[in-house]
Amino acid sequence: MAGLDATVYFPLVDLKFVNDTPYWLLMETYVYGYSLTWKFYSTSDGRTVEWNTTGITDIVEPPEPIYRENPDLPTGTIEQVDWPVEGATVIINRTVYKNGAVYFTDTFRTDYVPWGAIYEYGPGTEIPQ
Repeated sequence: MAGLDATVYFPLVDLKFVNDTPYWLLMETYVYGYSLTWKFYSTSDGRTVEWNTTGITDIVEPPEPIYRENPDLPTGTIEQVDWPVEGATVIINRTVYKNGAVYFTDTFRTDYVPWGAIYEYGPGTEIPQ
């Protein structure tokens, strides 16, 4: 679900957390193609969580396509190498309870940046207008 993801994007460190329990964490990691999955295990300290989401809002259309020359392609060849994606905003509100009382609340805002399609073409190729 949008807004509940964590992206690993080098060189930015955009996934950080603090273990504020007295218990050890066991983290398992799995790689499936282009997907990286973590599983966390620990001893329960009695917390429960409620959350809600705005869903996807403030949709931004992708920019115009980008065309760039690729000297390895033959003349007359155009290849799409990236696809357009809309931008958007998602807000998640979370309430964490411990021993039946509110332990803390927080809000996560994710702003997805739109990007346009990218095409590569061989030298001397006529670019579509």
